[in-house]
Amino acid sequence: MKKLRFIAVICLGIVLAGSCGGSKEGLEPSDVVTEFYAALASMKFDTAAEYCTKDSMNSYIDGYKKVYDTNQAKGKKATEAAEKQLAGIVVTVTETIKDKETRTVLYSLADIYGDSKDKTAILTKVEGEWKIAEIKDR
Repeated sequence: MKKLRFIAVICLGIVLAGSCGGSKEGLEPSDVVTEFYAALASMKFDTAAEYCTKDSMNSYIDGYKKVYDTNQAKGKKATEAAEKQLAGIVVTVTETIKDKETRTVLYSLADIYGDSKDKTAILTKVEGEWKIAEIKDR
């Protein structure tokens, strides 16, 4: 339940952080991770998928869609409460590790309650752009 609350907070909080858009060309791996979460928070699931390797992150993105759909089904009050909670979500990149073919981005997601979760994203280049291939908890 705590994990679901954390995901809900992340989704709706990033919505208020701003919209995602613009060119993905030339983004550093850490920027790709940040923009990915901004897209998820804005409920721009198709945009979020553009930051990922083809089909690699479908289940991760689907988790955010499910939380969004659940809040919508509960009504306006539930959606507004979740948006308020998520307003303070922060993505903090702590390190980027370079390898020949990949980049590993270490980061944390923090909510307004002070709860944070350490994550790792593995990125690879696809047609000259860094794309997220995998995200896992640390």
